[in-house]
Amino acid sequence: MSKLNVTVIRDLSESKKRVMANVVQHIEQRDNIKRAWRWQYSLITIIFTACIGLFFYSQLQFDNKLHLSSNELPILDEEEISLNLNVYNPQSEQSRNAFFQTTIEMDAYHAYALSKGIEINEELIDKNRRISKRDFENQLEDEHFNNSLASLELTFDEYFEKYIEPLNIKGIAQNELLKDYQKRYENSFPLHAYLGVKKEAMDYLTAKFVDKIDYLKKKFQFSMNPKDAYVSDTKYKTGYVVAIEEDRFLVVSGEVKDLIGHLTNEEMINQKENGIWYPLHEVKDKLAVGNMVSVTYSMQERLGKYGFVANLDEIEIVK
Repeated sequence: MSKLNVTVIRDLSESKKRVMANVVQHIEQRDNIKRAWRWQYSLITIIFTACIGLFFYSQLQFDNKLHLSSNELPILDEEEISLNLNVYNPQSEQSRNAFFQTTIEMDAYHAYALSKGIEINEELIDKNRRISKRDFENQLEDEHFNNSLASLELTFDEYFEKYIEPLNIKGIAQNELLKDYQKRYENSFPLHAYLGVKKEAMDYLTAKFVDKIDYLKKKFQFSMNPKDAYVSDTKYKTGYVVAIEEDRFLVVSGEVKDLIGHLTNEEMINQKENGIWYPLHEVKDKLAVGNMVSVTYSMQERLGKYGFVANLDEIEIVK
């Protein structure tokens, strides 16, 4: 389910005015807003919290099943969401939306992997189980954790198998999807591979389970719009599309049109001292090399001295 806004405009002055207004507004507000979490750390924090939430999952759900298989996991389970929500107890609308979006994202990886016939073999589950179990054994030193185990009359092993294992399997599904994606796009950057797999999985889930998602949204009153879940440091770039490769396109600012086709991508970036690779999937049939574009994005990772890899929130194409 795409939230990307693609606009084609004819007048460059309109684009410049809009970009400048956005930049000025961003600078004016920068000192007044709370520092944004980096997207990687916020996602990890929420997933870890979800792990703790799974601790209170109904014991009847997996009775007499010491080792789960991927086919036995429920998808968009209302009871699981309700119980985890009570444990997590998000204090703001933003954190509530982040909790739901992360929960649904993990279910999307699992459901999409099953739809593609990707098998998560027991050997892989066992290997991941050993690693995760070793990490979670550190919790045995926590008094609150031990009291929670005692209140549920569970041993650590029972707790792990019943409550942590489901999330482990969903994480394995995500990794298997990433491997499949990188077979199709061998040179994909890690950020773009993550975003590509997430888009494919969420597109599948939101189409296949549209009624269930609508029901859960109404019942629990949450938003699927990422802007309602995460504080992001919005960035802007205007430049020319100088290359389109596999699952990405490169935008470089400055006088570069006459250099396209005469310099390599790396030479172009180094000569102009700027360049950002963006994911292509949602604009694949709309872009051409030589287009001038204005881009809004919120995630980036450095690539070399002057280059970056980024996500794509919005794009305006200037013909």
